[in-house]
Amino acid sequence: MRISILYFNIYGKLKMDSEIIMSMLIYEDKAVYDTWLKVVLVVVLAIPTILAISRIARNTEEGLAGFGVLLFIIILFRIILPRRFQVYDDKLRIILGGGPFAFNIPLDDIREVKPRKGIQAFLYTGLRFATSANHTVEINRKNGVNVLISPTNDEMFIDQLHKARKTMLGE
Repeated sequence: MRISILYFNIYGKLKMDSEIIMSMLIYEDKAVYDTWLKVVLVVVLAIPTILAISRIARNTEEGLAGFGVLLFIIILFRIILPRRFQVYDDKLRIILGGGPFAFNIPLDDIREVKPRKGIQAFLYTGLRFATSANHTVEINRKNGVNVLISPTNDEMFIDQLHKARKTMLGE
C-alpha cells in the first residue's frame, strides 16, 4: 500500500513523501507456551527469589543483589520470549516481549515452511523461538539463519503464510 506523508524537512519546509510503503497485516497468532516451559520458568525465577529472601535477613546488600539478579532474569525473559507472530503481505514478524523488539523475515527470503513435532522441536540448530513441543513450525530461509516458532494454531499459520507468499511472488 503506497501512502503519502506530509512532513517538515530539516529546513522547516513542508514536504510530501509518497515513497513510503506500509505493509498490510494478513494474519496474527499468539505464541503457545507448554506447561513444562511454564514450570521451568517458575523454577528459574523461584531460586533467586528464595536466595534473595534468605539473604536479606542476614545481609541487606546480598539480599538486594539477589533481587537485582531476579529483576535482570525477569527482564531478560520478557525481552527474549516470543509473544506474537504476524504475517504481513511482505514479511513475517516475530514480536518478542512487550515493546519494540521484533524479528522480521522477508517473505521472499523464505524457502520452505513446514511443521515439526515432538523431539524434532528440540533437536534444532537454527534460531529457536519455539515454546512448545506440539505446536512448532520450521521456517527455512534462503539467506540467514532458519527459525523455529510455536504459533497457537500452527496449521492455520502455515496456510496463511503460504497464501501471503504466493500472493507476493505472483504464483
